[in-house]
Amino acid sequence: MWISTAYAQGTGIFDQNALVQFLPLILIFVVFYFLLIRPQQRKAKDQKAMLEALRRGDRVVTGGGIIGTVARVDNPATSLPAPGSLNNWHHTSSPVNSGLR
Repeated sequence: MWISTAYAQGTGIFDQNALVQFLPLILIFVVFYFLLIRPQQRKAKDQKAMLEALRRGDRVVTGGGIIGTVARVDNPATSLPAPGSLNNWHHTSSPVNSGLR
């Protein structure tokens, strides 16, 4: 009779303590969404729109730093003759900036 009867306390799934424990994880996810995920999606959307609007005569900079004028746009490749060289063929996703002057 030395052990007294233990009554269960009401610890549900949605206890106040559980909410306090998960709140930092939820806040971290929200911060990551607005600082990392959303801007990356916006940048990918802008890159896709720029590549779809790419036409002959546009000046572009490739990912490798080559500046040139687009001579021909084929579906997987873009012809980009750089000054003083032959035609360079680049993958269509290679140009990273257009609208140069």
